[in-house]
Amino acid sequence: MNINPPPVPCQIPELNISCYGCCGRDFKSKEEVQKDLKLNTQDFKSIQYPTQYKMLLFRDRLSPDPDIVTPSGLCSNVVEFNSGCTACPLHPLINTLIEKKKYNYPFNKKKHTSQQRDPRFGYCDVNYECATFKYYNHFSNKQKIEFVQWVKQKDYDNYTYSMKNGDNILIEEFMQEMGWRV
Repeated sequence: MNINPPPVPCQIPELNISCYGCCGRDFKSKEEVQKDLKLNTQDFKSIQYPTQYKMLLFRDRLSPDPDIVTPSGLCSNVVEFNSGCTACPLHPLINTLIEKKKYNYPFNKKKHTSQQRDPRFGYCDVNYECATFKYYNHFSNKQKIEFVQWVKQKDYDNYTYSMKNGDNILIEEFMQEMGWRV
């Protein structure tokens, strides 16, 4: 096990697990979500040279209305990268997960206000944090490592991990099993 736990519970690279529980609503079955994830990924991969303009077109390709999601409930911007990471290419921190030579975030992080440089503003709730994220950020490194080991033991797939986080029950299960107060 890596001595340094991941900075956030949304992406645990050593377990090849990603959470998209806050990236949609009223999720349908695992199969339906995987189908839409595959379609999103195909659309994303068709963009040969991502520019700001092309990424905004990608974001709005189903509808410029942020309330419109894929039929499975998954946000239309969530994609699978070749590294096994499932994430949003519009997220300003994407290059902490994906090498720039594989995908270079095209939005300038320094020139504009935060709303102008983060294309998710007005499109998704960028300030939302699930219970797992909130608790994890208050854990010590030892507790974070225990959490990652617990997730590894559960052998969750991305869908189950995401749904349990999205429903705010994963962290409760973890803390109960550890004997910690919720």
